[in-house]
Amino acid sequence: MGTRESASGALQSYFKLDRVLSPSDDEAHRITFRLRVDSPARCSPRLRYHAAAGNQRMILQASFASPMLPRHIWHFGAPDLIDAEYAENDSTLIASPDGVYSHRFEPLIPGWCYGVAWLWS
Repeated sequence: MGTRESASGALQSYFKLDRVLSPSDDEAHRITFRLRVDSPARCSPRLRYHAAAGNQRMILQASFASPMLPRHIWHFGAPDLIDAEYAENDSTLIASPDGVYSHRFEPLIPGWCYGVAWLWS
């Protein structure tokens, strides 16, 4: 695993899986991580995934704990990173009772950027 931070403060994380993933796997592969932000600077949070050839579907899930619940959260699919930054926020996600937001992306287009974005206030 590795993390890289850009000059603007954007974080990129990379994970090395313990095995090659296959559509014939009996169970989905789950990656979970916790991020704590302690900064007065305003941010534009995004969880993003770049689809590789052969990946057909993905479920992206985000959970938030009170009092830091987002005011608005949406999912997006965009042809590249730049378009993902300006993705429309008209695909609103509704939280489950425990504050978990989830969206199933299907079908995935190789090279596209998929994700979830939100606003705090």
